[in-house]
Amino acid sequence: MKLANALDLPTFKVAGMTLLKRLMLICQNGLIKTVHYPVFPTGQDPVWVMD
Repeated sequence: MKLANALDLPTFKVAGMTLLKRLMLICQNGLIKTVHYPVFPTGQDPVWVMD
């Protein structure tokens, strides 16, 4: 959770656990270029990433 806390990533709690919400970090050369949130289970996400 160090990364989640450092980047203030969205989380939720269930059954006493803290879990990350579904998101996509697009990184290049060790840098975060884009964050895609929320991610829904659709066929459009790969198209969005490629664009």
